[in-house]
Amino acid sequence: YVRPPLGGMRLSAIRQADVQSILDQIIDAKKPIAANRLHANLRKFFRWCLSQQLADFNPTENIAKPAKERSRDRVLNDAEIKEIWRACDTIGWPFGRLVQILLTTGARRNEAASMRWTQVDGSKWTIPSEITKSGRLHEVPLPRLGLHVLSTCQKTDDLLFSTTGITPFSGFTKAKRRLDDMSGTSEWRIHDLRRTVASGMARLEVAPHVVERILNHSTGSLGGVAGIYNRHGYLKEKSDALQTWGQHLEKLVGTCLENVVIPADESGLLIIGENGAGI
Repeated sequence: YVRPPLGGMRLSAIRQADVQSILDQIIDAKKPIAANRLHANLRKFFRWCLSQQLADFNPTENIAKPAKERSRDRVLNDAEIKEIWRACDTIGWPFGRLVQILLTTGARRNEAASMRWTQVDGSKWTIPSEITKSGRLHEVPLPRLGLHVLSTCQKTDDLLFSTTGITPFSGFTKAKRRLDDMSGTSEWRIHDLRRTVASGMARLEVAPHVVERILNHSTGSLGGVAGIYNRHGYLKEKSDALQTWGQHLEKLVGTCLENVVIPADESGLLIIGENGAGI
């Protein structure tokens, strides 16, 4: 959006009208969220330029946020989850399995897309701090169903979900459209899966502070001063909660794993085989 019209200009030559013109074009293209994100990024960029004495003024300072945003409240119901899961089984690896991991863990899309075999130790998936939105290392105990999903993934390289072996899966728009067609479920976004998992666990009476830990949130009951002094990782509580959610999904999608024996380490966490197919 920015480089074609402004790439050849000096910073000192960029005016408010130049930035406003770009944002107006994005709004006219009916992309209000993209306009808001660009507005925020440009403000941050020009403030940095000021701090480094690379510019004398910030041309975005008096430009209002281009569009109003409202929080989404879309939560998939059990029937929709069932159809999406079955469609994911048909689609298979990598996108279908990626969506199933999102449904079993409540992880963020980019965190799961960047998932590596070397991040999985037994039944614990450790997401590095440089990947998480919060900037904190995040430990995700994988439920029995999540391990089952991993056992069906190809192991062509360290990246779990990659068609190149070099970069994480990225073709979400086309793949999501296919998933909608196959599942008969539409009007939802990938990020809505996190809300669906959180709402589902709440319905299963998982404590709110445990749900927050699973989502790796820094607000709510674990935000502010409470978050500073409460350094407990809640790994056992998260494991129990995700296993409860996973068992609910098992019943929902008709995957019976109750009689499957998966070895456990001393902490009681489930273990998946070294080759990623230990079930």
